[in-house]
Amino acid sequence: MYCWATSQGDCCDVQSREHYFSEALFPGPSIRVRGFPWCKDADVEIPLSKARSKLLCKHHNERL
Repeated sequence: MYCWATSQGDCCDVQSREHYFSEALFPGPSIRVRGFPWCKDADVEIPLSKARSKLLCKHHNERL
């Protein structure tokens, strides 16, 4: 499991999924992205709900 806040201690064993950026910044239900490992050379349209990654454990996500 990965948690970028590991240095804070007290991680839990449950991984959460966070958005790379706030959905509130975008007016529509999808965005076009490029530059991630899975779309380095071409734009890909994805739903905002899928623009997430496992960056924190559940405990640290809830503390934010």
